[in-house]
Amino acid sequence: MNLKIDHSSAMPLHAQVESLLRELIELPQYQAGEFLPKEVDLANQLGISRNTLRQATNKLEYEGLIVRKKGFGTKVAEKSFTTQLNNWHSFTQEMNEKGIAFTNLQVTVY
Repeated sequence: MNLKIDHSSAMPLHAQVESLLRELIELPQYQAGEFLPKEVDLANQLGISRNTLRQATNKLEYEGLIVRKKGFGTKVAEKSFTTQLNNWHSFTQEMNEKGIAFTNLQVTVY
């Protein structure tokens, strides 16, 4: 993948890097567990400071898309999801718990 950003663009550098990293982490080799390029190498290749790169990676890490480990590197996070299925209630149960009066209407279709 060709890693380049436009230094003359009105779009902030960190936003361009973030977009570039989002594309990068979708590549099959990174989804399979390969480490992303090293921070120093990537910053040099893009012609940006490490702080600019960190600003982009911090956002991706906060979103749970990447995992960074000092001394090891950065990897794509494993995709996972959680649900609160044990807390789901019917509309009737929710209204009763909140003390809201309601009426169930029965509609007959002819």
